[in-house]
Amino acid sequence: MGLATGLFPVAAGFAAGAITAAVFREMIPSSHGHGYADAATAAFLVGFAVLVVVDTVL
Repeated sequence: MGLATGLFPVAAGFAAGAITAAVFREMIPSSHGHGYADAATAAFLVGFAVLVVVDTVL
C-alpha cells in the first residue's frame, strides 16, 4: 500500500500533463483555425471559473 500511495501523485501528474499536451496540440489550434477563437476562449474561461468554484466548495 505504501508504494501505491507514493506512486499515485506521480501518475496523476503524468496523466494531467498528457491531457494538457493533447489540448495544446489538437484542440486549441483546431478551434482557432476554423474561426471559433472567441467561443473557444469563452468556453475555456467559463470552464476555468467552474473549476475554481468547485475546487473551493469541495
